[in-house]
Amino acid sequence: MAGDIEMSSIARHEPEFAIDRPLGNGRYVFVHFGTPIHLRDRTGVRRYERNTSILYGPSDATWYSGVDIWWENAWFHCAGEVRERVARYDIPTNTALEIGPLDFLVPLLQTVHRERLRGSRSGRKRYHC
Repeated sequence: MAGDIEMSSIARHEPEFAIDRPLGNGRYVFVHFGTPIHLRDRTGVRRYERNTSILYGPSDATWYSGVDIWWENAWFHCAGEVRERVARYDIPTNTALEIGPLDFLVPLLQTVHRERLRGSRSGRKRYHC
């Protein structure tokens, strides 16, 4: 079983912009931050340096905000049967991971976006989480 990338974005936000979803959003959400960020994970709220990533589960409280500067993130939501893969590969959820740069992520999400636009017109091409 696979999950599909339901939506994705590469974004730049004003310092005061925040995401606050106390009940999660019903989907797995992967977020990678290209700038320092304040975020809440299972350990609480703290500042993380750039190149921090997190995978939020469907019901994980989701909160993150800038650190007095414009901030950047790349993210995607996964719909469908993702839970099995998360469990099989023991992927931590609701845990900030300082894993370093993911140089492939922005070009990949740009490709997904272009292909989804083409696919929505032709009914082709699906991307999986």
